[in-house]
Amino acid sequence: MPTLDPPPLLPPLRTAPRALAASVALAVFAASCANVRTTDRGLRAYQRHDYQVAIESWTPLAGAGNADAQFFVAMMHEEGRGVEVDPIEAQEWYQRAANQGHAHAQLNLGLMYFHGAGVQQSFSKAHAWFSEAARSDLAKAHNNLGALYLGGHGVDEDHARARFHFERAAEAGDEASQRVLALMLAEGIGAEADDAEAMRWLMTAAEGGDAEAQVRLGLVHLRDEDPTRAAIWIQRAADAGRADAQFVLGWMHHRGIGVARDDDTARAWLTAAAASGSAMARTGLAISYVRDDDEELQGEGVAWLRLAASQGFAHAQYDLAMVLLEGRGVERSRTDAVRWLRAAADQGLTEAVGRLEILGE
Repeated sequence: MPTLDPPPLLPPLRTAPRALAASVALAVFAASCANVRTTDRGLRAYQRHDYQVAIESWTPLAGAGNADAQFFVAMMHEEGRGVEVDPIEAQEWYQRAANQGHAHAQLNLGLMYFHGAGVQQSFSKAHAWFSEAARSDLAKAHNNLGALYLGGHGVDEDHARARFHFERAAEAGDEASQRVLALMLAEGIGAEADDAEAMRWLMTAAEGGDAEAQVRLGLVHLRDEDPTRAAIWIQRAADAGRADAQFVLGWMHHRGIGVARDDDTARAWLTAAAASGSAMARTGLAISYVRDDDEELQGEGVAWLRLAASQGFAHAQYDLAMVLLEGRGVERSRTDAVRWLRAAADQGLTEAVGRLEILGE
C-alpha cells in the first residue's frame, strides 16, 4: 500500500466561535431515558416497544390533565410510535404539559419552535421555553440555551452567557456540554482561555462516551506526540461510528503510528469512513488505491476520488485532476483535469492555483 499522507486531511483542532455554534446539537428529552413518574402501564409498554398499548394507556390520562401522560402522548405523535407522525398534535400536547410546568415538555416544545416543527419557527419562543425548563435546572435546557447564546439565535450573541449555561449543563453531567465547554475554554470564548480546565472537561466528556470529544482528545495527543494514547481514544470513537475517527485510525494503521502498521486494517477503516460519506476518507482511500500497482484498484480509487470531488472537497478535486493528467486508473484528459483544478483553485487551494499556472491555464 503506497504512502498515504495525512495533511491537510486531518480534522482541525481549533474552533472559531461561529463554527463551534454551528456544530452544537440541541438536546431533546426522550421517553426512553425518562425520569418522570407515571402510575399507569404505558411506560412499561413503551419500554417493551408495545407502542400501541402505550399510547392507548396514556391518552385518557392526558385528556384528564396528567402532565406526564401529556408529555408522553406528545412524544409519541412527534416520533410516530403507535400513531402517525403528527407534529401539530405533538405540539398541542407538549404545550398542555408545558403550561403545567413540565420541564421536559418545555424543553421539547422549545425545540419544536427552534426547528419550526408543528409551529411557526420562532427562536425567541424557543429561548423562552428553554429558559422555563432551565428553571428546573434541566441540564439539556442549559445546553440548548448555551447554543442559542453562542449562535445568536433569538437573542444577542453572548459568549459569556453561553459559557455560563454550558458550565451548568456540564456540571450536571451532560457530555455534549462538557465537550463544548472544553472547546470554549481552549479558545478563550466567553472568558480567558484555560488549557488545564479545557483538558479536564474534554477528558470528562470523552470518558463519558462523547465520541466527538474522544476524537478531539485523540488529536490533542497526536499533536502532543503521544500516539499510543491518541490511538486509544480514536479507536473508541471509530468503534462508535465516527467517520473522522475511522479516517484517522486508518491513517495511523497505515503509518504505524500508535498502533501496529497494517495496511489491510488501514484500508478497512478508511473504507468504513468512506462508506459513511466522509470526503476526507474517500480521498484518503482513493489515494491508497490509485498509487497501487493493481490497475483494478487504481480504477476503484478514481471512482472514490470522483465521489469526494463531487462533494466539493478541494483536495479530492486536485488529486482527481492530477490522476486525469497522468492517466492513472483512468483515461488521460487535460480538459477534465483543468476543470477540476479550477474548481479546487476557486476554493483557494494553492496547489491547484500553482498547477494551473504550470499548465498555462
